[in-house]
Amino acid sequence: MGMRMNLFSRMSSVLRRFAHNTRGVASIELAIAMPIMLTLLLSAMEMTRYVIIHQKVERTAASIADLVAREEVMTETKLSDVFEITEQMLSPFQNEAGTLVIVSSVTQDTNQNPEVSWQRSWGGGNVGSKIGSEGGDATLPGDMTIKDGDNVIAAEVYYDFKPVFMPDILGANTIYKRAVYRPRFSSLASILNN
Repeated sequence: MGMRMNLFSRMSSVLRRFAHNTRGVASIELAIAMPIMLTLLLSAMEMTRYVIIHQKVERTAASIADLVAREEVMTETKLSDVFEITEQMLSPFQNEAGTLVIVSSVTQDTNQNPEVSWQRSWGGGNVGSKIGSEGGDATLPGDMTIKDGDNVIAAEVYYDFKPVFMPDILGANTIYKRAVYRPRFSSLASILNN
């Protein structure tokens, strides 16, 4: 019985010392908190990147439509030059293989149906224009109307977004933005070869 009491006393003493010992508590707390904090940090970085890319794609669509709408006469060469600056507009998020820019000129014909007069594209991707295809009827955003003989320039930008961190949380998707501007100086219903 004395031996049991002695063993019990020793165990009790060891457990009391263990309960009062605080060495290593910070390491255990850090080990528990680190994965959670790291997940929050990386998720916040990815969401910030996603929002910035959305803004860049929207500004790129607006800038391209605006640059084309400023021209008095549109040529293939001028349009090619406009397409070339797309990379700088999207910098540092250039993604040539997954970025598609489509510029369309939409004209109102005599049958009161908007029609795509011409359309050119730049970049990669295998999606089509949501405005319509060249020579076909155009689908304009919302309640936008065009008067007879008038036209507008529509720029559409598709960007394939692929998350760098934690792809299961946000997932890959295609960001789509468009902008529609009226030409400032003359009708851009046709595009010249040079």
